[in-house]
Amino acid sequence: MLLNSLLVVGSILLLAQIVMLWRFTHVVGTIRRYEERLGHLGDTMTLLTETTETGFRAMALEIERLAASEAAKAPQAPPVRPSSTRIASAARRGRSIQQIAADEQVSEGEVRLRLHLTEQGRAPKTTAAPKAAKPRTKRERQHGEMRAD
Repeated sequence: MLLNSLLVVGSILLLAQIVMLWRFTHVVGTIRRYEERLGHLGDTMTLLTETTETGFRAMALEIERLAASEAAKAPQAPPVRPSSTRIASAARRGRSIQQIAADEQVSEGEVRLRLHLTEQGRAPKTTAAPKAAKPRTKRERQHGEMRAD
């Protein structure tokens, strides 16, 4: 009887060890899959970082190139269209906007716009000097308060 009970206890222990070994191998396989996925995530982040840096670098170079080309260009007046010249000369001769619009086959609003743009092109360009800042009061100097000018 003692032998039978030892065999039963030994069998139960052996079965428990087999179940624990099977569970341990299953957990190890899961950990390996997680490690593999984590490695892919690291590679992906590296690729994304490099691509982003390259994109930003390319954008900075393009902005610098555009800024240099804009600085090299002198501000030019827009070309005057022949129809705008005809409209301006007709207005100087005293023709009404309705007559000019009928002759040019355009709307009266377009005639007014072209006359306005022609006048803008002939007007001397001046830049206004910036307004002088208002002096700060004694209290503002002491307390560092700011005000909108």
